[in-house]
Amino acid sequence: PYDVKEGETPEIIAAKLYDSAQYHWVVLLANDIQNLWTEWPLSYEQLLSFFISEYGSMATAQTTIDHYEAANGDIIDFDTYNLTYSQGSVIVHADQYWIAQNDKKKIIQLIDPQYVSEIENQLDEILIQQ
Repeated sequence: PYDVKEGETPEIIAAKLYDSAQYHWVVLLANDIQNLWTEWPLSYEQLLSFFISEYGSMATAQTTIDHYEAANGDIIDFDTYNLTYSQGSVIVHADQYWIAQNDKKKIIQLIDPQYVSEIENQLDEILIQQ
């Protein structure tokens, strides 16, 4: 497991771990990331831009209700929330929801460097056969 740091890209991580940015595809492959723009964690600035484009401002994102959650984390409707808020149900605002989603993307898996050349060889064989 690896925690993606602010501003890190697959190329930066590959350069650190595999001594070459050209192995960025290994980072993506290990995490089944097919769309870098939607599946890679956003930087703080990108997240802020997202809030502005989607909600008009950060303040609006902080006051827009995304959903309601029971104390156990299950998503519930407004009526259930009203009946259970005293038991720990909460309002989840848009900013909280999207920040949590982005934070989940920061935890990735990395392949041990000793296996990268073998993966590359096997991938070459597969592509040659097709």
